Amino acid sequence: MTSDIVISVSDGIATASLPAFSIEVKKINHAPTISGTPATTVDAESLYRFTPTASDTDNDRLLFSITNKPSWASFDTATGELSGTPLNEDAGVTSDIVISVSDGIATASLPAFSIEVKYTVAECGSSEDKGYAVATPIPAGKKISQVVESTSIRLWHTSDGIRKICVIQGQVAVE
Repeated sequence: MTSDIVISVSDGIATASLPAFSIEVKKINHAPTISGTPATTVDAESLYRFTPTASDTDNDRLLFSITNKPSWASFDTATGELSGTPLNEDAGVTSDIVISVSDGIATASLPAFSIEVKYTVAECGSSEDKGYAVATPIPAGKKISQVVESTSIRLWHTSDGIRKICVIQGQVAVE
């Protein structure tokens, strides 16, 4: 701010002056920018991670926000990172997700997007099963009669049509 500015005029004989005044030059804020293309699908039990790119020509501190965050994900307001590992129970679509960035005055947003969590089935003995799995063929016409202390069960059909069950950290009885 510049203070005590006085404007005077003189005709060579007399001088006239305006009262002193001040001028303040205010900074013009430029809105931040945000860009990036988030993945729109993720397999259950796989990591999802998206971080937008954002900048501000005024070098203002930026703060990120999100609307319609998937329940299985976390969001970092300092970086804008949306990440998480959905489970099969999370299979489905979360729509109208919007990530925004603000400099405290202006806000910019990515276009709304959706993320579909796809249900997955891992075969026994995969790295996901951490070595605890036992693959048990289920003959046609048979059924599972009992599951004992099971924490995870996976059912699938092999390419030759054989039904199998995978029990992680537990036992299964087939009759």
